[in-house]
Amino acid sequence: SYVNNTAAEQALESGQIDWAGNYLTNVQNVFVGKDPAHNKVWTANTPYMNSNNVVTLWLNVTKAPLNDPKVRQALSYAADRQQLADQGETGYELPATSSSGLLLPVDESLLQGKYANDLPATGDAAKVASLLTSDGYAKVNGKWTKDGQPISFSIEDPISFSDFWLDTQLLTAQLNQAGFEVKADGIGNPTNWFTDQATGNFDAMIRWSNNGPTPYYYYDNWMDTATSAPLGKTAANNFGRFTDPQAESALTQYVSSTNQSTQQAALNTLQGIESTQMPVIPLLYGASWAEFSTRNYTGWPSQSNPYTDPGPNPTEIEYVILHLKPAS
Repeated sequence: SYVNNTAAEQALESGQIDWAGNYLTNVQNVFVGKDPAHNKVWTANTPYMNSNNVVTLWLNVTKAPLNDPKVRQALSYAADRQQLADQGETGYELPATSSSGLLLPVDESLLQGKYANDLPATGDAAKVASLLTSDGYAKVNGKWTKDGQPISFSIEDPISFSDFWLDTQLLTAQLNQAGFEVKADGIGNPTNWFTDQATGNFDAMIRWSNNGPTPYYYYDNWMDTATSAPLGKTAANNFGRFTDPQAESALTQYVSSTNQSTQQAALNTLQGIESTQMPVIPLLYGASWAEFSTRNYTGWPSQSNPYTDPGPNPTEIEYVILHLKPAS
């Protein structure tokens, strides 16, 4: 266990550990290049890592003005996802392209056509203005305002999550330039951040989604009221406290059937809810951070042998270890 990305990176680079799941700036030089014969990542070409989740801006929808779906949609159209991908994630994660919330291209066959490529990579100021003026907002001194109140909130993320913290700062600057009033709130101790998200003590945060073999796992993560909790109480999921009877019905429909048509109908409903109500705002297709060394053991998952997700996540660790063999 390491206190931050920097400490873990140093341990990985020096050969103290054989398998890690960390964001590394310039991974080809600082890790692979140190020992090309043994130090490996998922692929030799960018983005280097396998995508296994959807990185989103989670919104606490119990708090005004984030309880307004049009405000949430406007925030989505104001985001420059390409900048987040290029600068915040140095090209290792790709911009989200669909408002459906699906992980693409993995879920391509499940995507409704109307949600394909409907998120502009660098934002759409005209769409932001259209949404907010139709919602009663007007620009006053450069800020979107209604009833004398600007759209004001903070984005909270741990400083030690170096890529997410940079994403937070970049997104904050983008939204402020677009006419919102946003503050980047850096948290020193990640434990406090996890507590804040579980108890609903936040306005917004950049966070990964749950992952799993079907999109149900991330829609359930975002929308299931059964896994949420009242503000101040600990939620297992649905940290934004989103509630929608249609979403609950679709989630139940999906897990209650093995019929593909029935499940697809449920996913279509969930795609529509995510696109129009945006309990979370898709930003990036999240990498399964994975670096490993074949110096001591072979048999790691790779693009040529993708038997499981390559990252050292709790659900994969034992399965990967059972595939490893001593190098000599």
